[in-house]
Amino acid sequence: EGFYSAARQSIKLLNLFFIAKIYVNTTSNISIINSVMYFIYPLILFKINVNRIHKIMILTLGYFELLSKENISFKKPLKSLKLLLTNNKKININIASLVINPAGYLLITFYFVLVFFI
Repeated sequence: EGFYSAARQSIKLLNLFFIAKIYVNTTSNISIINSVMYFIYPLILFKINVNRIHKIMILTLGYFELLSKENISFKKPLKSLKLLLTNNKKININIASLVINPAGYLLITFYFVLVFFI
Protein backbone atom coordinates (compact mmCIF):
# COMPACT_ATOMS: atom_id res chain seq x y z
CA GLU A 1 0.00 0.00 0.00
CA GLY A 2 2.87 2.41 0.77
CA PHE A 3 4.51 1.78 -2.60
CA TYR A 4 1.22 2.39 -4.40
CA SER A 5 0.64 5.65 -2.49
CA ALA A 6 4.20 6.88 -3.17
CA ALA A 7 3.94 6.00 -6.87
CA ARG A 8 0.63 7.84 -7.10
CA GLN A 9 2.07 10.97 -5.47
CA SER A 10 5.15 10.82 -7.73
CA ILE A 11 2.98 10.58 -10.84
CA LYS A 12 0.91 13.57 -9.66
CA LEU A 13 4.09 15.58 -9.09
CA LEU A 14 5.51 14.65 -12.51
CA ASN A 15 2.19 15.56 -14.09
CA LEU A 16 2.35 18.97 -12.43
CA PHE A 17 5.88 19.57 -13.74
CA PHE A 18 4.93 18.50 -17.27
CA ILE A 19 1.90 20.80 -17.31
CA ALA A 20 4.02 23.70 -16.00
CA LYS A 21 6.67 23.03 -18.68
CA ILE A 22 4.03 23.00 -21.43
CA TYR A 23 2.53 26.22 -20.04
CA VAL A 24 5.90 27.98 -19.95
CA ASN A 25 6.84 26.81 -23.47
CA THR A 26 3.55 27.80 -25.10
CA THR A 27 2.80 31.07 -23.30
CA SER A 28 4.55 34.43 -23.51
CA ASN A 29 6.47 35.71 -20.50
CA ILE A 30 4.10 38.62 -19.91
CA SER A 31 1.08 36.29 -19.90
CA ILE A 32 2.76 34.03 -17.33
CA ILE A 33 3.59 37.02 -15.16
CA ASN A 34 0.04 38.40 -15.41
CA SER A 35 -1.44 35.05 -14.44
CA VAL A 36 0.81 34.88 -11.36
CA MET A 37 -0.06 38.47 -10.51
CA TYR A 38 -3.72 37.50 -10.05
CA PHE A 39 -2.64 35.66 -6.92
CA ILE A 40 -0.13 38.28 -5.77
CA TYR A 41 -2.28 41.38 -6.37
CA PRO A 42 -4.48 40.94 -3.25
CA LEU A 43 -1.31 41.47 -1.15
CA ILE A 44 -1.79 45.17 -1.91
CA LEU A 45 -4.21 45.13 1.04
CA PHE A 46 -1.22 44.39 3.32
CA LYS A 47 0.70 47.44 1.99
CA ILE A 48 3.03 45.33 -0.19
CA ASN A 49 4.36 47.05 -3.31
CA VAL A 50 2.80 44.83 -5.99
CA ASN A 51 4.14 46.93 -8.88
CA ARG A 52 7.68 46.31 -7.66
CA ILE A 53 7.07 42.55 -7.56
CA HIS A 54 5.67 42.78 -11.10
CA LYS A 55 8.81 44.54 -12.36
CA ILE A 56 11.10 42.08 -10.57
CA MET A 57 9.30 39.16 -12.24
CA ILE A 58 9.58 40.78 -15.69
CA LEU A 59 13.30 41.45 -15.24
CA THR A 60 13.96 37.95 -13.90
CA LEU A 61 12.25 36.21 -16.80
CA GLY A 62 13.92 38.62 -19.22
CA TYR A 63 17.35 37.78 -17.84
CA PHE A 64 16.58 34.05 -17.96
CA GLU A 65 15.73 34.47 -21.63
CA LEU A 66 18.97 36.38 -22.25
CA LEU A 67 21.04 33.81 -20.37
CA SER A 68 19.51 30.98 -22.37
CA LYS A 69 20.64 32.68 -25.60
CA GLU A 70 24.23 33.19 -24.41
CA ASN A 71 26.91 30.50 -24.51
CA ILE A 72 27.58 29.69 -20.88
CA SER A 73 30.20 27.06 -20.17
CA PHE A 74 29.15 24.88 -17.26
CA LYS A 75 32.73 23.68 -16.88
CA LYS A 76 33.90 27.24 -16.16
CA PRO A 77 30.75 29.08 -15.01
CA LEU A 78 32.49 31.97 -13.22
CA LYS A 79 34.59 32.82 -16.26
CA SER A 80 31.62 32.73 -18.64
CA LEU A 81 29.47 34.82 -16.28
CA LYS A 82 32.28 37.36 -15.94
CA LEU A 83 32.44 37.60 -19.75
CA LEU A 84 28.67 38.03 -19.84
CA LEU A 85 28.72 40.80 -17.23
CA THR A 86 31.62 42.68 -18.82
CA ASN A 87 29.96 42.58 -22.23
CA ASN A 88 29.15 46.10 -23.45
CA LYS A 89 26.10 44.97 -25.38
CA LYS A 90 22.99 46.94 -24.40
CA ILE A 91 20.26 44.88 -22.80
CA ASN A 92 16.76 45.80 -23.91
CA ILE A 93 13.90 44.66 -21.69
CA ASN A 94 10.48 46.25 -22.04
CA ILE A 95 8.54 46.55 -18.81
CA ALA A 96 4.82 46.47 -19.46
CA SER A 97 2.44 48.12 -17.03
CA LEU A 98 0.47 45.96 -14.63
CA VAL A 99 -3.13 45.47 -15.75
CA ILE A 100 -5.43 43.27 -13.69
CA ASN A 101 -8.75 42.29 -15.24
CA PRO A 102 -11.35 41.93 -12.46
CA ALA A 103 -13.18 39.29 -14.51
CA GLY A 104 -10.20 37.01 -13.94
CA TYR A 105 -11.09 36.83 -10.23
CA LEU A 106 -14.55 35.63 -11.21
CA LEU A 107 -13.00 32.78 -13.21
CA ILE A 108 -10.63 31.91 -10.36
CA THR A 109 -13.58 31.80 -7.95
CA PHE A 110 -15.52 29.49 -10.30
CA TYR A 111 -12.48 27.22 -10.55
CA PHE A 112 -12.10 26.92 -6.78
CA VAL A 113 -15.82 26.34 -6.33
CA LEU A 114 -15.75 23.55 -8.92
CA VAL A 115 -12.63 21.92 -7.49
CA PHE A 116 -13.40 22.09 -3.79
CA PHE A 117 -17.18 22.00 -3.55
CA ILE A 118 -18.32 19.74 -6.36
